[in-house]
Amino acid sequence: MVEGSLLTERQRHDLHLAIAQYLTPLLSSEEDRFTLPRVLQRLEIDESATSENPNYLERKWLTILKLQKKILDLETQLKVANETIESLSQNPSSDAGPTLDRLNWIPSKVDRVIKYHTQPVTALAIHPYKPLLATGSSDGSIVLWDLLDLAQPVSIARNAHSRGVSSLCFSPTDIHMGDDNTSNKLVVLASASLDMFIKVWDPESNFTQLRSLVGHENMVSSITFNPNIPSELISCSKDTSIRLWDVSSGFCMLTFVGHSDWVRDVDVSESGEYVLSCSNDQSIRISHKSTGSGIGLLLGHNQVIETAKFVPALANKYLDDICAKVLQIDPSSEFLSNPQFEKVGYKYAISGGRDNTVRIWLLPLPVFKPGVDSPLPSSTPEGLLIATLEGHSSWVKDIQFHPNATVFASCSDDATIKFWDPKKIAGSIECVSVLKGHHGFVNSIAFAPLPSDSDISEAKMRCYFVSGSSDNITQLWS
Repeated sequence: MVEGSLLTERQRHDLHLAIAQYLTPLLSSEEDRFTLPRVLQRLEIDESATSENPNYLERKWLTILKLQKKILDLETQLKVANETIESLSQNPSSDAGPTLDRLNWIPSKVDRVIKYHTQPVTALAIHPYKPLLATGSSDGSIVLWDLLDLAQPVSIARNAHSRGVSSLCFSPTDIHMGDDNTSNKLVVLASASLDMFIKVWDPESNFTQLRSLVGHENMVSSITFNPNIPSELISCSKDTSIRLWDVSSGFCMLTFVGHSDWVRDVDVSESGEYVLSCSNDQSIRISHKSTGSGIGLLLGHNQVIETAKFVPALANKYLDDICAKVLQIDPSSEFLSNPQFEKVGYKYAISGGRDNTVRIWLLPLPVFKPGVDSPLPSSTPEGLLIATLEGHSSWVKDIQFHPNATVFASCSDDATIKFWDPKKIAGSIECVSVLKGHHGFVNSIAFAPLPSDSDISEAKMRCYFVSGSSDNITQLWS
């Protein structure tokens, strides 16, 4: 046999073994009973070797495909880096371009497409400090992905819920899963479902179920952890109630009702003391978390409100300018600089709904009286609508803030994702970017959060942004 001059001895053996495995089933007939031994002899492969390494050719081929994909990814990264270097060399006095400005990074194109779920992707969550993504679907499954290697899932809970998954969230930091502090601390994943259950998982331990929170009497719409007390979880439901849970023990600590119809979304203030909720009754309500008492009400949407979020404090100074224009007052006026806003941990809120709009609100302050432990409802309980952002042509389904706490994104049934920047003010907040890539309703979006103990800085910024859609696809954007 003539040896190939381009192959090493090991490479030649591997190639011959793959050829032998490929030919063995093809030459298994009676008429070929003498042909196969001669072929194996020419290839210098023992017949037993073909069965010792099953699927050898297939595994080698998959390895080659993964290597090719990795090479393409590295070539893309190298191209972006070279373009950035060239741009900076041509204009060295200019600021770094968007590829280097991680702090103000806004995604612009689809980087990866994740196809696993066979039904719409309805919920997303990114781990607080690891490159892990959880996706939930209307088929009741939850899948954990490594954002650095999306070749296959890390783990799968195929029957996590008996009906669709409506919401996912990671705890903001490690928590004890027990009645005392002797248990191991870990970051947990909570899931809510149309089956009325909330479940708590250890997703990195092959989706070990740690808790099942039972109490809602209809579909659970949304869940969120308390940023100040990570073991606390707040949920809302079609049964019109909001519940406060201690995840460590599994107990429901409080149930309160403020809305007259399906509660769609909940959020918790930065202080951890106030809950924002929105409903089919077309209202947004601010409640005191520990008592459930109503603090304020926001009215202005003329359709179902799908989502509502507190605005991070770092964005307040930009919204103060807009609010001052609406009220025709100075942005530094006593009204807008009231120190009570800092005390309660909120000032503005943002909402989106089926009237196709995103709305921004100045929130009412509670009343504090000496000798009274809990705050009382505001003396002027109705919030002030300061901006209505139009641009979506269908229902607004989700709103999420950039980790830099200023830019925010909204997604819609019009299959688009829009980015809004309060810093770019020309009489109103401007839409600075539109993402198109899905072929169905965009149900959920998520930024990678900053670690809970981190200040906002370029070094801590993780440039991950994902979206999930009714086209059954999750997209990772860059």
